[in-house]
Amino acid sequence: MEDYLLCMKTLRSQMNDVEDQTAKITVEEQMQLTTIHTLEIDLNSAKSETKQLKEDTEKMMKAKGQICSQILERQRKIVSLESDSSTLAQVKDRISEQTGETEGKSSIDGDLIMDNLGSEAKNNLMEKLDAAKAKLDEISRMKSKLVMENSKMKQLLEQVKFKENDFEPELRTMDIKTLEEEHNALLLDKAGVIEYLQTLPSQIETLKGISHVITCACGKEYKVGVDCCV
Repeated sequence: MEDYLLCMKTLRSQMNDVEDQTAKITVEEQMQLTTIHTLEIDLNSAKSETKQLKEDTEKMMKAKGQICSQILERQRKIVSLESDSSTLAQVKDRISEQTGETEGKSSIDGDLIMDNLGSEAKNNLMEKLDAAKAKLDEISRMKSKLVMENSKMKQLLEQVKFKENDFEPELRTMDIKTLEEEHNALLLDKAGVIEYLQTLPSQIETLKGISHVITCACGKEYKVGVDCCV
């Protein structure tokens, strides 16, 4: 009987150790599952941010190209307007000189010069002068507008460059393929943990199925097993 009690005590102690170890393993595995789940969420978030980063970068590069093209086009227009302005200024000066000469001659020669030149020719010169002045004013307004637009474009270009630098360096250098490989590795680890947790109940049942036959000093046999523990 003493052997029976000793065996029972030993089995109870072993069973308690097994249950304690199982509980610890379960808690630890649950923590690992939680960690893996958190990492999986972070990984998916990183993949999403990386994809968005690439899309935003492509859009910014396209916008940068368009802005640079527009700046160059406006600069060409400014150069052209400056050339036209210079030409018109020269025309204006010549017309002014001709008008001045005409008026001077009119004051000296009187009706003789007016007859030679004619009022129609004088009016034509004045019309050309007015048209040249109007054209110069228009060119000046267009040049000012283009300069302002160029300034805005350059500011927008600087904003695009600043936005590019605003992304996390890790995300700018991270490759989608690398993220997918890490994600697959986490999924494999997660699958292994789940499989192990699923086998724990069967392992416990196996331990519970262990039994021993003990013969008492009185000659009576007792079957001792884990299920008998209370």
